[in-house]
Amino acid sequence: MARGVIESTAELRAEHDAVLSALSERRSMLHLAHGAVSALISATFLAASAKLWWDFSEYDPQYYQGALAISAATACYAVVRFIIGRGHFKRERVELGRLRTLRRELGVDDPQVMLPR
Repeated sequence: MARGVIESTAELRAEHDAVLSALSERRSMLHLAHGAVSALISATFLAASAKLWWDFSEYDPQYYQGALAISAATACYAVVRFIIGRGHFKRERVELGRLRTLRRELGVDDPQVMLPR
């Protein structure tokens, strides 16, 4: 009986370590940060495009289109990165729930175990 408990505890500990190492990357934060920076760059190029259109629309109406194209491309990139980041975030939430369950089963956060005797 004790050997089965030790083996299941070792298996739980191995699964705990695997989930913990998978959560340590936080890939969602990388994608969401790239999306935020891309959105900021897109807004900057959109403002530059509007300024170019305002200043040069009488002389050359197509002068602003380059900045507008860059703004549209970075906005699309930002949306894609936000969608990818959201998917990773959902998976990380599921893994975090599994990690909490494993920690509860192993008694890692049990205050009675952590107190000196």
